[in-house]
Amino acid sequence: KKNPPLIDLCSIDEAHWDGTRQRSKQEVNDFLDELYANTLKQKLAERGFAEPLIQGKIHILAAMDYWLDEVSKFRAIATVREYGKLRKKYATLVGDHELANFSRSSENRFKLELVKNSLGQNTQNKYASHLQTFLYWAADADLMPRYKIKKPQKLKKEHVVLSREQINLIHYNLLVDFTNELNPQRRKQRLNHLRIFYMLLFTGMRGGEIRHLLLKNIDLKQGAIHIVSILATSHNRPIRWEPKAKKEASIPIAKNLHGFLKKDIACRSNKEQWYLDDGLGNQAFSGDCSISTPLSKIMKRLDIKGIKPIHGFRSTVITELLNNGAPLVLVQSLARHSDIQTTRSYFNSNKAPLKELVDSIEGISDMLNH
Repeated sequence: KKNPPLIDLCSIDEAHWDGTRQRSKQEVNDFLDELYANTLKQKLAERGFAEPLIQGKIHILAAMDYWLDEVSKFRAIATVREYGKLRKKYATLVGDHELANFSRSSENRFKLELVKNSLGQNTQNKYASHLQTFLYWAADADLMPRYKIKKPQKLKKEHVVLSREQINLIHYNLLVDFTNELNPQRRKQRLNHLRIFYMLLFTGMRGGEIRHLLLKNIDLKQGAIHIVSILATSHNRPIRWEPKAKKEASIPIAKNLHGFLKKDIACRSNKEQWYLDDGLGNQAFSGDCSISTPLSKIMKRLDIKGIKPIHGFRSTVITELLNNGAPLVLVQSLARHSDIQTTRSYFNSNKAPLKELVDSIEGISDMLNH
């Protein structure tokens, strides 16, 4: 095997001497081959791998199954789901083969098939990144030599933000829709639309974080929103959710958001447990993507194009904080980016003098008072 994983087997003396006599060159090679195979088998067994995986001819799809099983113990559910998509896509486009045979041609074939399937560049890069994660894991597990995928060229994409006028219009339309709604049940949902708007505007939270936010994790006394793992119920079904990368955090509550939340929570019924609640203690939205629907409809009504509703608000908060001179590390902490370069990418020096929004998150509230 070319470039096998390095394993400490024995000393040079132990390799050349069997205790009674010196081994021949062939005997040394045979001794080391057998010792290597047994040691590798033992190491794999210690990691919990099944016997077929230890026998030598390890296939890539089987290895991916063990990888998914292992990462599921410490990675977020959504992340494991994304890794599972890689396994399915690789099986469909390339098929199964011995892991040791993975080479540049395997990599190129996978990338070519992604292109043939008309997948976007960002999606291709995501699959390549997940594949690299798996290959590093396989190398660390001594299943194959360390392999580095050719780094894809990153697309430089400017973050699109909402203007002051656009945010004013969205807010006005949400208020009008809520005020004019006479049906009690639909009125509750219109109120949830406003709740989404305020939480996005003053925190830049992710959609999934807002949908899974429990009222008990909004601490008005301490002035903080706690983004933590939860185990709750909705529609008589258990709901288990974890923050991205399982990183829990607390977000400070701005003054105007505090005022809105104080009034909002005071009017809640005892049955409600979710920030976005249907009034009966159940989640008001069926999925993370569904909470963007009401904003999407209003933005379409206002002819606001090219901005994703949820991430548009998040981008606006992060971009404007950076363009107004907020310390990079503090913005990274607020946005909960694991890599500070991700936060840095939101800064646009060309647009800094042309900013339309605010000097800080607190400043955003000024436009709602006019």
